[in-house]
Amino acid sequence: MARVFIILLLLAVFFLSGMAFGIDKNNDDTYGPVDFDDVVEEVEVQEVEEPKQSNPKKAALLTEEDHLVQKIAGFLDKIVRAFYELVVHVLYRFAELFFE
Repeated sequence: MARVFIILLLLAVFFLSGMAFGIDKNNDDTYGPVDFDDVVEEVEVQEVEEPKQSNPKKAALLTEEDHLVQKIAGFLDKIVRAFYELVVHVLYRFAELFFE
C-alpha cells in the first residue's frame, strides 16, 4: 500500500512540476523581438502536370479508397481526442485535490 502511495505521490510531483515549468516557459522572453523586415525568403513554384486517368473505373476506385481512409482517420481522431480529454480531465481532478 505504501509503495502505491509513493508512486502516486511521485507522479503528482512530476506532473505539478511540469505544469509549473510549462506555465513559466510561456512568460519567458529569452529570444527577444524579431525584426521581420530583414527576413526575405524566395520560393520557386514548379507546375506539375497530373497524368490523365485513362480508366474511369480505376479513378472512381481510388477516390473511394481515399474516402474510406479519410473516414477511418476521422474516426481514429475522435477516439484519440476523447481518450486525451479523459486523461486530462482525470489529471486535472487529481491536481485539484492539492489546491483545495
